[in-house]
Amino acid sequence: MLSKKFIEIFGLAVAFVSLMILMGSFAYAKEEEHKVPHRSVEAASPSEKPTMEYPVCPHCKEVRLTSNTKRGIVAGKKMKCPHCKDEVKELAVHHCDKCGNDVMVCVLCQKASSVLKPATIEYPVCPHCKEVRLTSNTKRGIVAGKKMKCPHCKDEVEELAVHHCDKCGNDVMVCVLCQKASVDLEPATMESRCPKCKRVLARRIKGTIAPPVKWEMKCPDCGKKSEKWLNQHCDTCDIDFIVCPLCKKEQGKS
Repeated sequence: MLSKKFIEIFGLAVAFVSLMILMGSFAYAKEEEHKVPHRSVEAASPSEKPTMEYPVCPHCKEVRLTSNTKRGIVAGKKMKCPHCKDEVKELAVHHCDKCGNDVMVCVLCQKASSVLKPATIEYPVCPHCKEVRLTSNTKRGIVAGKKMKCPHCKDEVEELAVHHCDKCGNDVMVCVLCQKASVDLEPATMESRCPKCKRVLARRIKGTIAPPVKWEMKCPDCGKKSEKWLNQHCDTCDIDFIVCPLCKKEQGKS
C-alpha cells in the first residue's frame, strides 16, 4: 500500500513539473512575438520595392533602354564618364530597338552617353602588297631575331606575331608591343633537321621549352645538360620538334 501511494505521488509530481515547463515555454514565445513588430501588407508589397531606372537612349532621346546588354566590352584608354566623371575601364552595351544603335553605358553610374567609346584595335596593313589589312588571326608566335628593334616603336622585341596575307600569300611579322607590321622585322632562325622528313632547313624558332622547376635534361646526342630546349616547326610535315641548343641535334617532340 505504501509503495503504491508513493508511486501515485511521484507521478503527480512529474506531471506537475512537466505542465509548468510547458506553460513557461508558451509564455516566453508569446513575449518574443510581442517584441517583433508586424510587417504590414503594404510594406511587403512589390510596388514599394526600390526599382532600377534604366538610361534613356542618347541618340533618339525617347526609348528607355532595357537591362538586356548585348555584351560587356573594354572602354577606350583613359575614358572618363561625362556623368560621374570617373575613369571607366569597362562599358555595358545596350541596344535601342527604335533607332537600332548600340549604346554605351557606364558600369559605375549606369548612365548612357554618346561620348563613351569602346577600345578598338586597328590591324596593320600588309607591308608587301600595301593593300590588305591583316586580321587578328595569327598563324603562330615566334622568337624575334637577336637584339631586334621595331622600326615603329623603337623598342627591343623578343617575340613576334605572324600574320598571313591572303592576297600576296606572305607571312608578315608584327610587333607584339605596338601591333605594327614591318618587312624589317625578322624572326630568329636556326638550321635543323626535321625528325620526320629528314630535311635540313633554316627554320624559325617558335620559342623555348623549359620545365616549371629547375631541371636539366641530358641530350642523348652530345650528352650535355640544358635547362631550356628550342622549339621549331616543320611546315612540310606540320609537326613541332625540339632541338638541343648546345649541339643542335633534333629530337622528335613527344
